[in-house]
Amino acid sequence: MALSPGFNFKMDSHTNRIKPLFFAAIYYYLGYYLLRGITIYPVFRVFLITSVIVIVLLMIISFKWKISIHMAGIGGLTGTILAISFRMGINPLLLIIIIILVAGVVGSSRLYLKKNSLAQLITGFGIGLGILYLAVYFV
Repeated sequence: MALSPGFNFKMDSHTNRIKPLFFAAIYYYLGYYLLRGITIYPVFRVFLITSVIVIVLLMIISFKWKISIHMAGIGGLTGTILAISFRMGINPLLLIIIIILVAGVVGSSRLYLKKNSLAQLITGFGIGLGILYLAVYFV
């Protein structure tokens, strides 16, 4: 199978990420649209539509800057778990510790491999955490 000239699976440049993020946003929205008729927990629908918002925001940022998509994902998971635990009044301390440790390992590996800078990691984590936490907690 021949790939188009200039195609790069590594997506080293910030502009190489725009097309995959665009299609990811479409597929997440399609999942949200198809699942809207099924009786599921409302928080799952909020999670899906907010994930679309985060992906679109990452795509917009990727026009000018390389942001850590990995950290945005783990930040979104962290924000979702924190918001659900606060809303339901539960204390999933072990789960939160594990997620934060995984976030540290992911961030450290991105720094070690020189794929992202510290600012890109922090910004990505903050966007994922902030947007998903606010959406799941308040909606």
